[in-house]
Amino acid sequence: MPKVTVKKNLIIFYRPYEWEEIYQLIIKDFGIKMRISFVLQRELGFTVREHQGLIPIDPPESEGLIVYNTHRKTHYYENQVHLDFYSDSALSWFQLRYL
Repeated sequence: MPKVTVKKNLIIFYRPYEWEEIYQLIIKDFGIKMRISFVLQRELGFTVREHQGLIPIDPPESEGLIVYNTHRKTHYYENQVHLDFYSDSALSWFQLRYL
């Protein structure tokens, strides 16, 4: 199962290659026309966008104590794919079919 987060009208793929696998299935099921963004939106009810997600880095622990270092990075950016849905029914259909 892909590593995803499902929110209200949004699905986040943390591994873009997993979205690509599902996208290939969509193209196989519905045809090459699904490569056009407005057709994908009109037919399946969602749009696709690439996103740079800000992910927190857990602070290191030393014998049960949390050590804070102000010189170390606390977050990093991660490539993600976000699917923005226009209706609850489109989101439910997508989850049942592809997740």
